[in-house]
Amino acid sequence: MQKRGVVKSVQANGTWQGKFGLMYKYEVSVGEDVGEYSSKSENQNKFAIGQEVDYEVVQGQFGNKIKPIFSQNGSSSFGGGGFKTNDVDKQMMIVKQSSLNRAVDMLIADKIDKKDILKVAQSFTDWVMDKPQASKPTEAVSNTQVKKEVNKEAENFAAASGQDAFADGDLPF
Repeated sequence: MQKRGVVKSVQANGTWQGKFGLMYKYEVSVGEDVGEYSSKSENQNKFAIGQEVDYEVVQGQFGNKIKPIFSQNGSSSFGGGGFKTNDVDKQMMIVKQSSLNRAVDMLIADKIDKKDILKVAQSFTDWVMDKPQASKPTEAVSNTQVKKEVNKEAENFAAASGQDAFADGDLPF
């Protein structure tokens, strides 16, 4: 459970060997809670006496563990990491990388030519970022034109497969 409190005391309390190397133990008192905080750093900076912090208490095998909680926007009471969710440039970089990755996937699958990778990636980026595309003039096509094109493709397919497309006036399947 997330809590907020003022750090009353911080006392170094030895070291221990963990899976990430040497860890430094501190006994920390925050608000009404007392527990152990482990840090990779000998001079931890997550809990400073007099500082108001967000934290949680977790019941551990060897007693209470006190852990700092970092806010999602990067502004925490203990200077933690994170990123700004409204950082448009960072978001754009992520979208561009993803779009380029998908364009390369299309190249590998022989769906596009090598020279078109950046153009395809940019079109993906524009679509994801909801940028309007320049409108392209569309050509009106009648049903008769579509039927002629379909018949032509069917005849080409039939010829390539050694069949007669419309020998009896019916479709070849």
